Amino acid sequence: MKILAIIIGVQNPADKNVYVQTRYYDLSSVGYFYKNTVKETFKFVIRESLPTLDKGTRHSVQHEDYYCHILVSLNDQVGAYLFCDQDYPRRLAYAALQEALDIFKKNVGDNWKKFPKDENIPVPAIDEVIKNYQDPSKVDKLSQAQKNVDETKIILHDNIKKLLERQGDLDTLVAKSNDLSKGAKAFYKNTKKVNKSCCNIF
Repeated sequence: MKILAIIIGVQNPADKNVYVQTRYYDLSSVGYFYKNTVKETFKFVIRESLPTLDKGTRHSVQHEDYYCHILVSLNDQVGAYLFCDQDYPRRLAYAALQEALDIFKKNVGDNWKKFPKDENIPVPAIDEVIKNYQDPSKVDKLSQAQKNVDETKIILHDNIKKLLERQGDLDTLVAKSNDLSKGAKAFYKNTKKVNKSCCNIF
């Protein structure tokens, strides 16, 4: 059971573009040469998916052996994304996302609206959330009550392609993306040839 990242993405109300504002990773289980490609893929998923998600919703996307869990704020188009392996408990993933989103709002407030570009706003407490939730047995008792209280609907998506399909054809999105390097785009093309999609690396 492993959390790979918690990332906060926002859709700026002025220009309607999506920017990554805060990001923390634990990629110790990812090969050295794949770390940047994994980070680019996470950013790509956030940038392309957030505009299509309704405020106050939760989403779980399974892709092969991994999950992307998403919690969108009730008031703004601010999305907390958690990337993890398939064994990580969904309930705890959403508890971690709620905690991370609350921390982001408390520390950053509406200041994120001032940045019409990607930032890495330091919110060390979110890094602590990853560390604290990395071992589900340590937080499970604390979050057990949330299981009974939290009935928010979770929208399940079969894979990343279906999550992003409202934005257009995945091949086109990959081709025009500024988040994916030439290497990541080449990786997408090569894996597609063997019946895999671009995001199998995350």
